[in-house]
Amino acid sequence: MRCRFIALGLIALTAAAAAETGTQFAQRVAAMDRAAREAAVVAEVRQGNVPGWWRRFVDVRLGDAVIAVAPDYVWIGTEADYWLAPLTPGTAQAIADELGFVLPTRKMVEAIWRAALVKLAPAPIVPSKAMTTEPVFSQHNATVRAQRDTALAGHPLGTLVAGHKKAVVITPRLATSPGRVAINGWHRLDGSAIQPLYLGHAATWADYSHGVRLVRSAMTVGGRATTVEAVLHTRQVELNGFIHALLAGTERAGQGYGYLGARAYGEWIAER
Repeated sequence: MRCRFIALGLIALTAAAAAETGTQFAQRVAAMDRAAREAAVVAEVRQGNVPGWWRRFVDVRLGDAVIAVAPDYVWIGTEADYWLAPLTPGTAQAIADELGFVLPTRKMVEAIWRAALVKLAPAPIVPSKAMTTEPVFSQHNATVRAQRDTALAGHPLGTLVAGHKKAVVITPRLATSPGRVAINGWHRLDGSAIQPLYLGHAATWADYSHGVRLVRSAMTVGGRATTVEAVLHTRQVELNGFIHALLAGTERAGQGYGYLGARAYGEWIAER
């Protein structure tokens, strides 16, 4: 897989003149509850308080399709002082919707890891009740920043990086598991994922290991312009129609059709 930098004009992200640094933001939200902290993250994103290098999205190839992805998970702050922002899926999706992005699928996460020029080793923290709080977020943030600094000479900020977070993802399994967050990733350096696709947490859960990677809606398939949403929807309809045609007129018509359709969609499309 090959990736290249592309300039992405984010009209909604016009940098504020006096933006908070990541350190200042972390200090401000340290005593907030989850809802208030995430509202503060959304407000900073709306004001354009994200590093300039994060605005340059990177091409990642999946077969004959090409998607454009953020070079890293969502950060708040300036070029030199920034804070990783773990978010619940509702907030992550709201940011994606407002800016015209989508959240990745499991297979997109895998493709991003393979394409990343900078692969960071996961750095787990011993689980505790504090793992969903800002002090632990900042603890892990410092670890990731130190890891990233070791690669700056050969790979400046804005290079595609992966491995340091579990990604909040979309999956058809959420249709049968409402009120959950789907996460995947945290790849070791050998390519194996610490976190296979998992829906065990409630949608209100976001711990230090979670990250939000945004994917540009616009993409190409075989060189032709389309959108991620159009590809997912079109292929779901095509596969469901194909399965219906196979079953029509047989003793299995109408028996488990919905399950087969969902399985085909999950394994071949949304999970792709």
